[in-house]
Amino acid sequence: MSRSDSDATQTPERKSSSSALLDAFRTLTSSRLQNASPTSASSVATLAHSPGEMSSIENLRPKKRQSQTSDANEAHSRQEEESTNLAEDIDISIGKVLGGPPRLHRLLHHLGPDQPEQTRVGSAKEITLILREYPIQNVLSIWDSGKDLIEEGKSGKESQAGYDLLEACLNRSDLTGYERWHFYSSISTPLTAANLDRCLHILESLTEQGRNIEGVENLLPSQLALMLKSSFEKSLAEREERKLSKKSQALKDGKRAPITQVPLIEEKTLYSLVRYVMEITKYNAKSFLDDDVSALLTTLLNICKRTRTKTDITHSLELMTVLMTRFYVSIPVLSSCLEVLCDIIHQLAELRDAAYSVIRSVLRSHLGHAVTAALLALIQQSPQSNVGITSLRGAIFVLHRAILSESESAFPAVPLASVLRSLRSCLAFQKSSKVDRLEADVLTFAIDLINHPTILDVLVEEQDLNDLLSVVEACLSNHSSRLRAKTRGTASSERYSSPHSSVTADLGKLDDPLSGTSNPYERAVASLLMLSAHVDAPIESNIVDVFLRSDCAHFSAEASRFIADYFSDETLLSPSRENWFNDTKKLVEIILKDRSVPNDVRLRTVRTLGKAYSTIEAVAASETTSQFARLVIENIIEESDLVVQEALLDITISVAERATDVIFQTILQILEASIIPQRSSSYIPPLPGSPAFTSGPQFPNPLGKTNTECVVRMFLLHLNRLAGRAKGLYALLLRIARHADCEPDARLAALKLLFRIRSDASHHIVVNTSAESEHLAVSLCRTVDTVATLKSSDEEATQRASQILEEIGHAAMPRRASGIGTSSKSKLARRSSVASAVHALRPAWTYLGPEGLPQEPPAEPSPILFSSLSRENGFDADYCEVLEIGRLMELVISTLQQGADWEVYSYVIVHVGAQLTNRPLFRETLPQIKHLRNVICEQVRNQTFHEPPSYTGLKKSDVAICIFHILTMLISYHDNFSKNEQDEIVKMFILGIGARERTARDCIHALSVCCHEMPGSVVKSMDQILHKMTQIITQSNIAVHVLEFLAAVARLPDLFRNFRDEDYKMVLGICFRYLQSVRDQRERTTTPQTPVRVSQVSTLRHSGASRDFATISEHDDHHKNSSDDLPQYVHALAFHVITFWFMSMKIQDRPKHVPYIMANLSYTNQWGKTTVEEQGEVTMDMIERVAYSDRDETAPDLGFAKESDGQISKRTWLIGNSLLTIDTAGRSGLSQITRRRPSYTRYSLYKPHLIDPPQHQVPLALGVRAEIYHTSDFVGIYPEDVMQEFYAPISMLSHGSTAGQPILLQDEEYINRALSTFDRIPALDSHKIGVIYMDVGQTAERDILANTGGAADYNAFLNGLGTLTRLRGSTLNMHGLDRSTDTDGIYTYCWRDRVTEIIYHVTTLMPNYPLDDPRHYQKKMHVGNDFVNIIWNASGRRFHPESTIPSQLTTVYIVITPEAHTSFRHSVHFSNADHLDPDISVSLSYKVQVLTKSGFPATSPATETKIVSGAALPSFIRLLALNASVLSSVWTTRDPSGNNTDTYVSSWRARLRVIKQLRERVIGEREEVVTERRRSVVEGGGNWRSSVSGAFGRPGEGAEREWGTG
Repeated sequence: MSRSDSDATQTPERKSSSSALLDAFRTLTSSRLQNASPTSASSVATLAHSPGEMSSIENLRPKKRQSQTSDANEAHSRQEEESTNLAEDIDISIGKVLGGPPRLHRLLHHLGPDQPEQTRVGSAKEITLILREYPIQNVLSIWDSGKDLIEEGKSGKESQAGYDLLEACLNRSDLTGYERWHFYSSISTPLTAANLDRCLHILESLTEQGRNIEGVENLLPSQLALMLKSSFEKSLAEREERKLSKKSQALKDGKRAPITQVPLIEEKTLYSLVRYVMEITKYNAKSFLDDDVSALLTTLLNICKRTRTKTDITHSLELMTVLMTRFYVSIPVLSSCLEVLCDIIHQLAELRDAAYSVIRSVLRSHLGHAVTAALLALIQQSPQSNVGITSLRGAIFVLHRAILSESESAFPAVPLASVLRSLRSCLAFQKSSKVDRLEADVLTFAIDLINHPTILDVLVEEQDLNDLLSVVEACLSNHSSRLRAKTRGTASSERYSSPHSSVTADLGKLDDPLSGTSNPYERAVASLLMLSAHVDAPIESNIVDVFLRSDCAHFSAEASRFIADYFSDETLLSPSRENWFNDTKKLVEIILKDRSVPNDVRLRTVRTLGKAYSTIEAVAASETTSQFARLVIENIIEESDLVVQEALLDITISVAERATDVIFQTILQILEASIIPQRSSSYIPPLPGSPAFTSGPQFPNPLGKTNTECVVRMFLLHLNRLAGRAKGLYALLLRIARHADCEPDARLAALKLLFRIRSDASHHIVVNTSAESEHLAVSLCRTVDTVATLKSSDEEATQRASQILEEIGHAAMPRRASGIGTSSKSKLARRSSVASAVHALRPAWTYLGPEGLPQEPPAEPSPILFSSLSRENGFDADYCEVLEIGRLMELVISTLQQGADWEVYSYVIVHVGAQLTNRPLFRETLPQIKHLRNVICEQVRNQTFHEPPSYTGLKKSDVAICIFHILTMLISYHDNFSKNEQDEIVKMFILGIGARERTARDCIHALSVCCHEMPGSVVKSMDQILHKMTQIITQSNIAVHVLEFLAAVARLPDLFRNFRDEDYKMVLGICFRYLQSVRDQRERTTTPQTPVRVSQVSTLRHSGASRDFATISEHDDHHKNSSDDLPQYVHALAFHVITFWFMSMKIQDRPKHVPYIMANLSYTNQWGKTTVEEQGEVTMDMIERVAYSDRDETAPDLGFAKESDGQISKRTWLIGNSLLTIDTAGRSGLSQITRRRPSYTRYSLYKPHLIDPPQHQVPLALGVRAEIYHTSDFVGIYPEDVMQEFYAPISMLSHGSTAGQPILLQDEEYINRALSTFDRIPALDSHKIGVIYMDVGQTAERDILANTGGAADYNAFLNGLGTLTRLRGSTLNMHGLDRSTDTDGIYTYCWRDRVTEIIYHVTTLMPNYPLDDPRHYQKKMHVGNDFVNIIWNASGRRFHPESTIPSQLTTVYIVITPEAHTSFRHSVHFSNADHLDPDISVSLSYKVQVLTKSGFPATSPATETKIVSGAALPSFIRLLALNASVLSSVWTTRDPSGNNTDTYVSSWRARLRVIKQLRERVIGEREEVVTERRRSVVEGGGNWRSSVSGAFGRPGEGAEREWGTG
């Protein structure tokens, strides 16, 4: 008993590829065995080509026998009846056996049924041998005795003996028909027994291998189908048994059983039976009835459906070919055969040709038309019938091959219209998941019809081409729908990658051997495109419609390009054409909206739509125009290609420029939806006649930056045109910048505009071209140079990337997940990949200066947008608007408090400070300004400002620099803060000095501004400031900044009015500490054993990623260690601070500090010698000068003596480091004493109170002298007498000692020359500083220098800068200004204190000479040679030193810019005003920035822009200019090697050097004279000591007079 199919599939076994295919085939077809009549005869008849076709086929059928039966029982009864009749007709005795040996009769007796089994078996064997040896007649009698041996139930030995006996009986060539019938009757019953192979062998012998079936022609054909079925069932059972045996053996041995292909016994029997049937049908066709053929075919179909062996099908196909070509086959059976054959063709590639060969043979036979009709019926009725997709595809393949094959010309003709109807009908087949394969087959068929020239001509001629196009369209449409459904199901990230590539990959999967090796959909498009090039316009239009309706542009670049070209060339998107709007919608849908279409095609479509809009706008109704615009613009929401998006945005801007308010609001909503991800669908009001759409993708748009830049461009476009729209765009930019779910790039694009918004003095809104924050961008490594430097270090980048991998592993963390703030507050998703984290090494923004905006902003302020309402600015509520700047401040505050993506956070903290410098912009936002101050102070106090992500390489101190910068800009709003709030600001800066090393410099600079703006708060915290500075003394990198701060405070006496002695000593101690540091560095650099440069001893480097850049970027020079680069300046500045602070003490307190100062001015060098530096010496001189006096300003009196006072005598002594000159009137003793010292020259008068001598005194003069006593020539007093009044006489000195004694200088030329040189060196440090005014719009040097006046606030600034001084006749050192002829003007400004003097070269006070000097070289000669120039920049443009006022000598430009750009009208008003109202002057504020020449140290407090009020501006600028001038002087004389820190020579030191040089020469000459006299006296035997000693002598009294007094 064979196993069922279900049982057979329960035990898997290893199959060959062909077995697997056959198994699959059996499985797919077994369920259809019971429904073997899929097509009725009537339905097939309707598909016949002519009414007479089927009748002609019926004529070929053989005549039926009268007693035709259909089952085996009826056949067996008929067989017995006919055999009885036959026996009666034949006169042969069955019982009589003729021939053979004598024992034959005995053996026949033993063969009888009543004998024992063993006897019968033995007898049968012996009789078999006899029959093979002897010609015996009437063998029926023998067989009649033993025929029961082969009956069912007999033993194997009996059956074997019986079959052997039967074969021996049949081994005769003269068998009669009766004998054949009789023998066949013996085996007809047990045909289904186990010995079917023996029965087959017997039948072959009985029928002479099928050639002669006489006697059984009415019985055998009906039994063949049963025999085939039985043999197949036994073959299945045998195969299953072998499979189970192999499996059991494998389980037993633990090994997989080897696969063998050795045929089994029953397989051989089956194949032999098939061949036997073929032979019978070949020679005995007329013996077969229709039912016999149908039974055989049905059995063969069953075998094909159930078998797993290719050989079974191969033999079945051979027999089917014979049966179907030689016999009539009923329509149901024919349809079943075709279905199975088509199944084989589709599924079994190895048998495809064999199966098709069967159908081809049948097509050429009498059944050709019936086969064609059945195939068409099978295809056409497939959606309603039970036909499977495999059979359907096979049928299409057969029909396809039969029609198009040139070798199949003998096939019956098939009407193409019927074929196309069938193909179109089968496309409705939906009973399989593989309908795409079916469509591919249909499409391949249709393509080949198109490509066949003969068939195409027929289609065109018979007007069936549209039917063919409809088939192609249906296939393409279905395919596009499936692809779009799949695209909608993909992830958003995949959608934005490359949809076309994924679609192409899916198309590749459709290729199979049945459809061909190429993609049928691509072939279809290519064929239609080729066809369109050779047909007329109507057909071309139909092809375009096919492309449009089928949406084939979704997967075919060629189709999309053809469509785009067609509409572009034909300009079919015009309102003059019917259905133009529907075509536009379809064009947008299938090309523009389809991301799989090549971007160049989509771009061309966008441009076509843009051109069409211009036409539509001109001729169509406004409603239609609006619908068209919306149809195009709304695509920006889902667009992912940058170039296409930019084209769409260009159209958007063009539409918005002329749109109505309704359309404009819709555009804003669409733009917002394309940038800001929507958590839920939000409704956008549709335009009339337009459908609503849901806004926004549910994920961040990678083109958000581009879309935001479109909003920026629209804002700049409407800035000076429509205030309401500009305000709406501003609000949208705020929402983008605030929304945490937006892409950081999009938020940055919005912030780049928002932080460039400024306001002029009249509160008109203007957009700045520059962000003005480069120095802070450097701190966070966000300039082009810093980023390039970071990228150049491969090793560092690799190390940093490794660090990222260690920190975040393989977890998801998007770049915005590197945001700032706690997870509880942050709304950012913490998901990304390692790749995005490594990508974060490349900053999302860098400082680009004027290149930060997508287009150049308008140069003029907006006449309709304001930052504040004002009567003076011409505000008109009808068409003007006020921007809500407060919302921008709220955005800043929210970012600082809650944190944000690092890119956004860093951009905010870098740029908000620069915007705060524009005070008019924030006139209406004072509450937000106060809140911002509170937030900053709180974060500084608690150190809660955010730390940068680790991958940036930055540290919290880098962020602190930006935070303190914001606080510094808030100083300018101090008048809006309470006293306590101002005090808190100062305290935060004090905290920043000591909290972080990198913030100390900026905080000190900020405190310098506070000294001018909030002096009261600084006074309260001055002791804390000094303590902080003493704590950071070891940080040599900020020495310059500390000393400059102390120098500034010394000039502001209100700041230290409460100082105590300890405070002064603390200040002086700081200076001495820095002096000692410089001395130590100098000694280290000059020691041979340790040749270390100063810059190597102490350096300040950036932390994190910016540290290396600090040493190479010339844009970051202010971060270098200025004290290391220029220790000479630290050295000089420290002495200046000591000088200023000593003079600032109360006169009664100064003597108490003299010992402390003197002790620290001297030091012990490395050789143990006490040393006083040259600068220390002049400082000591200054201390002696002012320790007891504040009145040290004297002048010589050239007429101090009258003629009656007598003849004037003049003597000069060199006393220590001073020169003492005494001019004495010889008669009265009236003397003018000139004391020349390094730090000053003092003039005083001395007059002895002479009285007449008593009467009893003898005359003082006798002889000749008595005669001249009463004349003017009488000399009664010499200068020496006055000299000794102030110095001890010689007798009071150590005997013979000349050390420290005054040296009388002779009246010699070199001495007089030295005195003249000394007198020409001023006792003050004199500096020349240029002042240049830039008027509105001026950038050219010629125009700037031509200015002879300035605005009123500029004039007020000059008045505070110095004192207006007349040039002609001035005795001051005017540094080149003409003092005689007014060539350089009538006046200039000057300023001085007890140490320093400044002469200002003011270009507006210098006259112009347009004829002689049109380029103003006379002015340029002065300011171009000044180290420092003050630039009053009222031009409204950025000042560029290199191009505006170039100079080789100028090293520092102090640029003063009004905080708000002044319009031309206001500038004229200021210029015409004689003076500023004091209240207005105080309220005005200015931006001050110090720009330095490349390579020059940037140490000024205004290196980064500071905001200073108009009241504090002159003193602040004067201090900056003075320090810059000193630094420039030091810089130009510096020692590049750094070994000499004493290269700068001040005027005091120059005077000291003249005295020392004079001393060296005088002493040298004296030593030569002493040596010569010693030698001469010794040789003469005298006492040389007495010869050179003596009292003060008079002229002409020998050697004593030569040397002078002791």
